[in-house]
Amino acid sequence: MSTNPIKTTSRSFLEIMNDINSDPDLIDKPEFFKRMVSGVGDVIATIQDLNANQSYIRTAFTFQSVKDLLKLIDYEIRPRRTSQGTLTFYLSPETVFPITVEKKDLIGVSPGGVNFSSLRFEAREDVVVEESVESFMADVSTNSLTVGEDYVTGGLVRVSTTNLLPTPLETGTDYYAIKVSETEIKLASNKKNAFLGLPIAIEDEGSGTHYIKKLYFSTTAYQQTAPDSFSSLGQSDGISKWQTFNISEIGLLEESVSIVINDELWVRVDTLLNSASTDKHYRLLYNSDESGYILFGDGNYGKIPEAFDIIPEYASGGGLLSNVNALDKINSYGGGNEYVKGVTNTDYFSGGDDRESIDSAKIIGPMLTKKQERFVTKDDGLVLIQAFGGISTSRIDENYYGLLSCRVTCVPNGGGALSSALKTELKNYLTDKTILSSVDVRVTDANYAPVDFTSSYKVESGYTFSDLNPMYELGVRLILSERTAEIKSYYSQNGIEDTVSLLNSIWETTFGKSNYSQIASLIAYVEAPSLGVSLQESKVISTLAIIKGIDHINVSVPWIFPVNFSSNSISTIGTIVTTEIL
Repeated sequence: MSTNPIKTTSRSFLEIMNDINSDPDLIDKPEFFKRMVSGVGDVIATIQDLNANQSYIRTAFTFQSVKDLLKLIDYEIRPRRTSQGTLTFYLSPETVFPITVEKKDLIGVSPGGVNFSSLRFEAREDVVVEESVESFMADVSTNSLTVGEDYVTGGLVRVSTTNLLPTPLETGTDYYAIKVSETEIKLASNKKNAFLGLPIAIEDEGSGTHYIKKLYFSTTAYQQTAPDSFSSLGQSDGISKWQTFNISEIGLLEESVSIVINDELWVRVDTLLNSASTDKHYRLLYNSDESGYILFGDGNYGKIPEAFDIIPEYASGGGLLSNVNALDKINSYGGGNEYVKGVTNTDYFSGGDDRESIDSAKIIGPMLTKKQERFVTKDDGLVLIQAFGGISTSRIDENYYGLLSCRVTCVPNGGGALSSALKTELKNYLTDKTILSSVDVRVTDANYAPVDFTSSYKVESGYTFSDLNPMYELGVRLILSERTAEIKSYYSQNGIEDTVSLLNSIWETTFGKSNYSQIASLIAYVEAPSLGVSLQESKVISTLAIIKGIDHINVSVPWIFPVNFSSNSISTIGTIVTTEIL
């Protein structure tokens, strides 16, 4: 036998086995021997294919391989983001002003439930609260108060007919504010009525001059948990280049990290390529388990730290489930300040997002490198918003407010409105990437257009309407919901088990393992609603038709298709009515 009987083009088990059986010297060899050789050859070929695929961004399939390849073009996979919004803290009437509330005491907690856990929300800065007392005029015809200061809906206030200035307010009646405008508020008897917009009626004797005192303050907060104290990450030797120091915390939040060396605050940067030898810069990089490490420069690209301890400060948390799209959901006080007696969220918490998926990173990484992170065209902006994170769907209308302006309409993860903090952060992020930072970028909330859906369907033999209907209604929700884009992204990143838990928490459904296959098919097939994009009947029917057990479907509401939306509008779930065709 002078030549290799196995062809170089044969890579699979069957191909190698055929080559062996085609050789007259080997065909009579024991079957176990031929199977062993064919199996080894098949495995070796598979390993070679895998190694080859892992060498290219487009075909790499493990997180670490994609991460390492993107590093070569100086692109880091976007870490998880946390939600942000406004917490309002209620103060005791005995509070002595001015009062400083430390960040360790600025904590709100949302209650847990059957399908979700309790979450902790913290501020990152101390807050100094000054006393706020002013006079106002009441209008009995509109039940409104004309005021000079700004108030938030849900803010606790004390009202009195006594001139209290400048002494503290000792008597009066406590209400909750309902903000009408910058100069007008109404009063509610309790917090629930304030958020529902149900004011008290002002009696005739309420006319005249009165005084109102704020017994609350508001501050930006984030879904996170920060340790009570921090230990040194280690000590620099003052000599070595590219020193690294690990932060073992899982779910580390990038924007919460700060580094102090010898009582000096160092600056976090996205790349050290632009850092001078004297710049006290560092990079925060992530491991595959979402812990992190600090990278310092080599003395040319960034200063080498001197021989001192590396003192960190950081927090963990975030992810898609950190978003809160209901007011007064964060209503348990978790701090220890004696004058703070309660808390609520008077704002939505939005912007939370899971770590960027490898599928997204393989597209966005090379694209951002080509575009050099600039916002010149509409496509540039959409890519930047996707890289920014926390936004499930967006649309850009150029020159909307005039030349060199644009309207950026966004649906945040979690649905609802963007928090004021997220709006500001995204606006600044995009504006800085425009030409000379001169474009007027305005980030706005989407308009949610409820779509009512009434339909009937015929059940195939062997199935029952009661068994099919939960899945059918889930299909309708996915077709109409503004959250479908984030659900699809969450599924691609976390798999079907976690996604079913997410669906159960959003819509209070009770799906389990037996539904995994059908739900995975629905999520993969459904087309997520987009801003300004019409709802087509063919898409509705074809999506629902993939549910096993449905023979045919009749849709009576909407009775006219397509359902059209304005450029800043997106569908949301209205009333769903389903009946069986007998």
